[in-house]
Amino acid sequence: MSRRHCASSIACRYPCTGWQGDDVAGFENPEGSLTGGIQATGNYPGKARNATELRADLEKALSLIPGPKRLNLHAIYLESDTPVARDQIKPEHFKNWVAWAKAHKLGLDFNPSCFSHPLSADGFTLAHADDNIRQFWIDHCKAKSPRLGILR
Repeated sequence: MSRRHCASSIACRYPCTGWQGDDVAGFENPEGSLTGGIQATGNYPGKARNATELRADLEKALSLIPGPKRLNLHAIYLESDTPVARDQIKPEHFKNWVAWAKAHKLGLDFNPSCFSHPLSADGFTLAHADDNIRQFWIDHCKAKSPRLGILR
């Protein structure tokens, strides 16, 4: 490995996924089941039960990983006192995550969550034959992606 390659590897941010802290269950519907081809159970002992616990667990895990890092965060990790439909997610539902990422000098990537939802039960989301269901998922994917950069 050349010095140039080593230097470019060090400059890259290591991507970490938020779902590893709670087995991809999220906080949108804590009692809901995981569907849509998810290969995790969501049942491991000691998993984070809320965003505060997940951030604390991530802080510990990230402290053990050298170099710069990024956190990949799914829509199911939004924070709200009331239920929010996935196509109605707004940047403010992630303001605590953005502040936390800034405080820890983390890059932050956001992903839609096209699984474990009543409208994904038949396995189709963006390619659904029903125009209304397909539009719901399109709106979900658009709902937070471009606007979340405003908070960063």
